[in-house]
Amino acid sequence: MHWALGERADAVAALERCARESYDPEVLLDLVDGCLEELEAGDAADLAARLAGLRARAVEAFEARENADLPAPLETPTLAKLLADQGHAEKALAVADNLLRRNPADARALAVRESLTVRPALSKSHTRTIAELERWLANLARRKQGGAFA
Repeated sequence: MHWALGERADAVAALERCARESYDPEVLLDLVDGCLEELEAGDAADLAARLAGLRARAVEAFEARENADLPAPLETPTLAKLLADQGHAEKALAVADNLLRRNPADARALAVRESLTVRPALSKSHTRTIAELERWLANLARRKQGGAFA
């Protein structure tokens, strides 16, 4: 209101009080930017300097608030297991390793890490399934060459 009435010094003083009282930095930044845009060349240089200082403090407070709102890391043993189950072994191993750096006794992270580093031997049923699939592929290749799919 002071600014609109031409009471520039009073307006800047009010903004400075807002900055001291932990006013919302986003709103303060908008108000200061509005004042800086309307600042006329003939206005006192000290007002421009005070507004520039207020703007710097508002930007700093805004960035600090934004950084404080960032979520904590989502690395959990469940995420590591999900990544492993979806075929992202390297990412799963990285998550498990990070968890184990923070808590070496994390049994779930240890289990995920172990499942990724130790390759279990194929069971007989897997061996049979692989052999059957290879036979089917060979049959398909023969049919394709013979023109059955042309």
